[in-house]
Amino acid sequence: MRSPARSPSRARSAPSGEVTAGVDAKAKGEFSTPDKSKGPTATVGAEAGASGSGKIAGSLGVKGAFEGAFKLAYQRTWTTEQIEKTTYNTTVRPGDALVFGASSAMQRIAGEITTGSGLGIRKVVVDGPSTVNTSTFVADTFTVPGNTCERLRPEGKTGTEDTTAPAPPGGLTAASLPEGSRFKDRDVLTPTRPDRPPNVVENAMESRPRPVGAARTLVRTAPVIGLSLCLGLVVGPTAEASVAVPPARAAAPVTVTVLNGDFAQPAFTGVNTSANPYAWSVGSTSGTGTTGGVWRWNAATGGHPGGLIAAMLRLPTEATHGLKQRLRGVRRGAQVTVTYDESPSVSNSCTAAALEKGQTYTVQGEGGSLTNQTTLPTTEKLPSNYWKPAWRTGVALTFTAAANEPLLTFASTVPAAQNASGNCGPLITNVRATQEPPPVDKTIPAGSLPTSEAFYGNDRRTAADAVAYCNGAANRCTFTAEDDYSFSYYAPARVAAETYFNCTRNTLNRTRPVSTANRSYGDLPAASGLPGSGTGTPTNMAQQYTQGTGLNPAWTTTQTHNVNEIVQPAEASWIETQASRQRTEGWFDATTKATDPNYDWRLHTVIDHPSTNLSDRLYQRTGPLTASEKQRCQSDRPNAPTPVGAITPAGAER
Repeated sequence: MRSPARSPSRARSAPSGEVTAGVDAKAKGEFSTPDKSKGPTATVGAEAGASGSGKIAGSLGVKGAFEGAFKLAYQRTWTTEQIEKTTYNTTVRPGDALVFGASSAMQRIAGEITTGSGLGIRKVVVDGPSTVNTSTFVADTFTVPGNTCERLRPEGKTGTEDTTAPAPPGGLTAASLPEGSRFKDRDVLTPTRPDRPPNVVENAMESRPRPVGAARTLVRTAPVIGLSLCLGLVVGPTAEASVAVPPARAAAPVTVTVLNGDFAQPAFTGVNTSANPYAWSVGSTSGTGTTGGVWRWNAATGGHPGGLIAAMLRLPTEATHGLKQRLRGVRRGAQVTVTYDESPSVSNSCTAAALEKGQTYTVQGEGGSLTNQTTLPTTEKLPSNYWKPAWRTGVALTFTAAANEPLLTFASTVPAAQNASGNCGPLITNVRATQEPPPVDKTIPAGSLPTSEAFYGNDRRTAADAVAYCNGAANRCTFTAEDDYSFSYYAPARVAAETYFNCTRNTLNRTRPVSTANRSYGDLPAASGLPGSGTGTPTNMAQQYTQGTGLNPAWTTTQTHNVNEIVQPAEASWIETQASRQRTEGWFDATTKATDPNYDWRLHTVIDHPSTNLSDRLYQRTGPLTASEKQRCQSDRPNAPTPVGAITPAGAER
């Protein structure tokens, strides 16, 4: 295989004219297989451009695009594009898989723009196709294990779900193949470009004997432009078994953000305030809830050893005076540990009898049991006429979350005779939390995704309400994916179209089209545009999803492949497909945060769509006939008796 001759640097003509514009750059890869017998054709390209108004003369490279876009102002759109192609022939032996990858050659120009009058723009970066390096195609041949291609076709059953970790954003990524595949051969193909001499490669990539090892061949993370093709000849049934290994929990607890856990906001002056703390709701979770539902004492009067402000639980009615907050980022099934500090009241409204045995309250995490607590007692009154606190630090509560963003609730249980009409209750502060997140569940079918959930501060709202907010403007919300719970995977295998039986005594050759279709799943209202229809302008939320994930999926895909079948006598031929999928779980959050988080929107959703970084799998299968199929092949052809002239020569009667 010869590499193309390198062309010397070419002189560029000087541009002329004026322009105001932006620049853009993109890479692309295409893979088409119109006829398997003639081999695949692959194209990889890169493009950079500048758009604006004016006219410009001359030839521009990437550097010219950079200069032209910011120094000139011309009356049209100007784009430079580089296309590279290579054609190669392949021979795929039975039981082999063929995987393709491509790496685009790019060039990055960075610099500053100055006007000569003191104005300028710094840190401007433009990516475009390289004029020096050549892009590369990689074609790898693998031998797939027998339990992949040498099985009887399924009869009324689906394949086992096969999950694959998502590809990293750059560098190297493992080729996606069935477990147990063994590497056989690699061919590196250098494509040609219009500005270089032709380079057509004829490469007979047969499955020739080579030393084999564990399959860990790597291909460049560029567009995955191939499909895995498996040709199998079955000599007998193979036992199939799978072992489910439950994933382990996180090795160390993960910190949970408790908003305003020290009750410092909003700030206040004086000894105490009845203004409810930000991010917490009192009684109802709608907004701040009951006005003046708690009191807050300053650090000096509250006497916390860490100098923190303390919140006093007032009345023993959880529905109207319970202090509540949802624990952001905690998932259903997580093991949550909440710690906080407690003390009896310091209020001068308290009596000695109300404090001498401590004060009672309850604490509960959604999904856990209601826990009764009693503070330490206090009997000393300070010269300021306030009671001396008795802080107990590091009080812990552990529970298993029964919902996403479970509600944490503190409520006084001091009886009416001792709470001084809500002016004498226990103090809490320094609320913190950790969680042991649940393992990701990859067994949930795409058609049974978890229901989307919406919150307005601590209050549950409908998904339609949150969609109406986020969809109201282009940047109203920001989407953030939960990487630990988002993944690429392969859907269960299914038989495509019909099964072909060869009941003759001869080998049969035929060409059949195989069509595959992939759709997207989600439960958000149609107004969100997620999943999208694939036509028309994307909605604001669809654009927020793309910006947050870097994915621009084709929400619905359809592909047709022509497959050549060679069916031996007394064998069946069928095609199995496995669709490549991407499942993304994450949050839409209000981009501009409210001063009080009680008035921020959040929407949790799960979207499942065709993968953008994996190719679909197409398995070409042959195998022996079952007992019932053999009986069908041995049956007489459809016939009927001839009532008159059964032995008369043909044509004797008209």
